[in-house]
Amino acid sequence: MSRNILLVARREYLSHVRTRSFILGVLLTPVLIAFAVGLNHVMEKAARKAGKPFAIVDLSTPAPPPALPGLERPEAGRFEGTPPGSDLGRRLEKSWEGAARWRLEAVLRPGAAEAPALLDSLSRRTRDGELEGFAVLRGDLVAGDGKMQWYTRNVANVDLKKALANDLRELVRLDRTVWHGVSESTLAAIQAPVLDERDVDVSGRSTGDATSREAASFIPMIFVYALLIGISAQAQSLLTSTIEEKSNRLVEVLLSSISPWELMAGKIVGLVAATLTLMALWTVAGAYMVHRQGWEHLVRNEMFAWFLVYLMVTISFYSTFIAAIGSAVTELKEAQNLMLPVWICLMIPMFLMFFVGQHPDLWWVRVLTYVPFFTPFLMMNRLASAVPPGPVEIAASLVLMVFSCWGATYLAARVFRVGILLYGKPANPRELWRWMRAG
Repeated sequence: MSRNILLVARREYLSHVRTRSFILGVLLTPVLIAFAVGLNHVMEKAARKAGKPFAIVDLSTPAPPPALPGLERPEAGRFEGTPPGSDLGRRLEKSWEGAARWRLEAVLRPGAAEAPALLDSLSRRTRDGELEGFAVLRGDLVAGDGKMQWYTRNVANVDLKKALANDLRELVRLDRTVWHGVSESTLAAIQAPVLDERDVDVSGRSTGDATSREAASFIPMIFVYALLIGISAQAQSLLTSTIEEKSNRLVEVLLSSISPWELMAGKIVGLVAATLTLMALWTVAGAYMVHRQGWEHLVRNEMFAWFLVYLMVTISFYSTFIAAIGSAVTELKEAQNLMLPVWICLMIPMFLMFFVGQHPDLWWVRVLTYVPFFTPFLMMNRLASAVPPGPVEIAASLVLMVFSCWGATYLAARVFRVGILLYGKPANPRELWRWMRAG
């Protein structure tokens, strides 16, 4: 690498790392990590904290004796214990014991005359914030169309309602089995699960539980997003600086001492170095958080190294096109139309990242992996997935990107050499293609 390229790269690097946004990005990284860890702790503590109490008003009626002929159901008066549907409120109170977040204040069973006044009193207490809400059990929930109604001031908060409904559903289900003449043991045998909820991951990367399955779906997306953030944030500054230097004629002074190729190469090297500096700090912070939370079984340590490698080739590849576009225009708004194909190429991997994370070994996913515009994103997506590619595919993708960067730099240098000293009407895609062909 020539001395002129290094001088330009040093100038570009310092111009990037001295900006306010870069410094804030570096300083805010540990702050954001600490905030995320602290917020997680606060949320867990808040979840364990008891909420407001609630009440249950039991206006339900027991199920009538079954009278359908030909079915083996218990006859009237021959139920074991209480008839199905009897005293659901009290039984629900017993099943609710041990629920730490919400406290059941009382189970009330008023008569028909007292019910309206009681409901009005509970409604007032709920509006005043004394109660989270109250449930009213109405009608025959076992053999009829009885329902539980939930009264609350905040209809958007459904956690307590769902928890209460689940407990009630279990009680009613058991009563219905008795009412229909099916024993609990028979029902349990019929509904015995056939699926082991704990998956077996033969790669040994995850425990196979629900949390690991959910994390395995989102971790590849995080790495793809990080690549997009790296290229979007820093490449925009390359476009802006190139246009500004051309507009204020500074580029003419620079080209009196160095060649257009050296100027463009120095800008790209400086941008790559600045981006790696910022993202390396983010990567260290991310690795610390993984270790701090005990997620090593979900994110392998080498993933962070691969991220920096593919980030470097991504910035190197796309910055050549951005530098060429910046040299062909004189105002930032003129670059928007020419940047559209670049943004489309960046968005396609984002649209595919969830699917690729779940199906990383499909044949067409592998084919798209070797399209240079998508290679870094899809490889990071696949590397972070549950079925990562082998070393041959990794090596092939890196070799492809090295040659792609060389070819893109060669073509972009042709455009840069012609466009950097042209003023007036901005170039259109046809002219850019002609410059690439003719040089």
